[in-house]
Amino acid sequence: MHWWTGHKPRPGETVLVLGAAGGVGLAAVEIADLLGARVIAAASSDEKLRIAMSRGAAHGINYLQGDLVEQVRALAPDGVDVIFDPVGGELFEQALRLPAWNGRVLIVGFASGRIGVCARQPDAHQRFQPARGTRRRGCTAQIRRSRNKAPGRLPHGRRPGT
Repeated sequence: MHWWTGHKPRPGETVLVLGAAGGVGLAAVEIADLLGARVIAAASSDEKLRIAMSRGAAHGINYLQGDLVEQVRALAPDGVDVIFDPVGGELFEQALRLPAWNGRVLIVGFASGRIGVCARQPDAHQRFQPARGTRRRGCTAQIRRSRNKAPGRLPHGRRPGT
């Protein structure tokens, strides 16, 4: 998975994977586990958490049964080193309160249908202050991509059919 480049978890770090039972989430759980990280899987049902834990997650959090931030803080009081987010929306905004010092936030998609605050507004990359030295990945690329799209043009700048 190329999104780990430069931000992959190191052995002993804690990784929070949102949407851990989806295809992308399961792959992130497996890779983080193989790299020696402690994986906290977050999903919307206990059945989904069982799947993620069978693939290498050390802990499971059902975010529909309680506050995500409180549940993660109980497992990682100092925060998590890597947040892997293919969900977006409200979970993304809650997860932004969880990084450890110099943590990394990898924004992979918006399966919830709602884009998080830093990707929704064109100037948000200037106003958004990551918590405690956090580095974010994916958000800036999303903003840049949306600004470069011109009506009637494909992402690479050519008109359809040319």
